[in-house]
Amino acid sequence: MTIKFKKYGDYLGDGDYKIHDDIQIEGFSLQESLLKYFKKREIDKNVINYQKDKEYTYTEFRSNNYKTFDVVGFYYKSDDKSYTIHCVSAHKFTKKTKSTQKKLEKIIDKIKIKLDKKYKNNEYFLYGNQPPYTKKVKESVFKYPNKKPYGNGSKSKKIYYNFSEDATIQLATYEWAKDAEPTWFNNVDISYSTFDFNEWLAVQSENY
Repeated sequence: MTIKFKKYGDYLGDGDYKIHDDIQIEGFSLQESLLKYFKKREIDKNVINYQKDKEYTYTEFRSNNYKTFDVVGFYYKSDDKSYTIHCVSAHKFTKKTKSTQKKLEKIIDKIKIKLDKKYKNNEYFLYGNQPPYTKKVKESVFKYPNKKPYGNGSKSKKIYYNFSEDATIQLATYEWAKDAEPTWFNNVDISYSTFDFNEWLAVQSENY
């Protein structure tokens, strides 16, 4: 399975735990250095500038060695010479057909079952009187405007797992209309990101 859980997070003292080390996506986790897996020149070569604000930089890698997804991308702070991961996101693409879309959604369904089982009753691990917790946000459906480049009937579905104020997992499916931008493929993705990165990304979305 693409998403894995380690035994526990690291104890930081004062009843606090660094919980984001507990989850791996295609073998990658938050707060690790990208230099552990890739050479600096490879990271820099694969940079894609999606945002105007350059506080964070995005780079991505394709590999046939990934178990489920086609592409795994990473955000790190642009001035961080250690290339510490603040967001890891994995993507799977397919053609714009109902049958292939169902196959994509099955990937997300399996991950949801695993997450729901892991974080039953919206709780993480019980550490004393003030445990870290996860809150599952109900699935939301967004319908895109019926105009170019979205076409007629494009939509996305997203669900979030918020770990206190520490990190967030987002599961998403994107189903593009047949008359949408020809270079767009239906896709699913899972992203795992720190709270600080999420705040930054929210501001970028507002300014888009």
